[in-house]
Amino acid sequence: MPVSVIQEGDEVQVMRPDGSLSFSPVLMFLHRDPRVSRSFLRLTTASGATLTLTPSHLILLLQRHLSPTTTPTVMDALDHGGVVLAGRVEAGDFLLVTGQEGVSLEEVVGIRHVMGEGVFAPLTAEGTVVVDGFIASCYAVIDSQAIAHWAFLPVRLYSNLKEAALSLLRALGALTPPFPRKPFKTYNDKHLFNDSRNSVRWREEVHSNIVEDMEAIHIHWYPRLLYTIASWLLPSHLVYS
Repeated sequence: MPVSVIQEGDEVQVMRPDGSLSFSPVLMFLHRDPRVSRSFLRLTTASGATLTLTPSHLILLLQRHLSPTTTPTVMDALDHGGVVLAGRVEAGDFLLVTGQEGVSLEEVVGIRHVMGEGVFAPLTAEGTVVVDGFIASCYAVIDSQAIAHWAFLPVRLYSNLKEAALSLLRALGALTPPFPRKPFKTYNDKHLFNDSRNSVRWREEVHSNIVEDMEAIHIHWYPRLLYTIASWLLPSHLVYS
């Protein structure tokens, strides 16, 4: 699904610290503005795959000067790689991507600026999210995955406590279990079909109606507060400007 139609509570693909792939619910949106138009970076790898993101967004990679070999592996990336602002990615660096066999590396061969519309930054408990087959961080502005992830600990604790309380209420019979989500079904003259493309189309229509009925959500107040505090406390080289 397009990230623009993802909602809080939906499960998205993430990468765990050990390099394995899993699914995790979206806890909140750090930044959600479907109307903004701005400059993005488009990173292109040797296979022709592209990832479009803001220069201030963090991306997982293995920088070429830190690569132990000319053909590094995922373990090399986990051991020697890191997370940097997308604006600091260079041709020759290796990005982590997903495929049928799990996580692999692809070399960056092109970087260019493009204009785009809409900014979306979902937060997961792992602090990572898979977008267009690339593994990216959930965070931006602060040039440190560790600091950013630690700063959002209260959000993860709140989510865990909320889920524990809801589970307890359901177990006690005080709360009706939610109906399971199913892909949207469409009827035609010949047969009923259950197509993920129709589910996406339906969600896009719902999302469009919601946007028309309310003001666009911009940066959530909590990350905005953290960015302000970071600009006061952190060294300038750790804060994107």
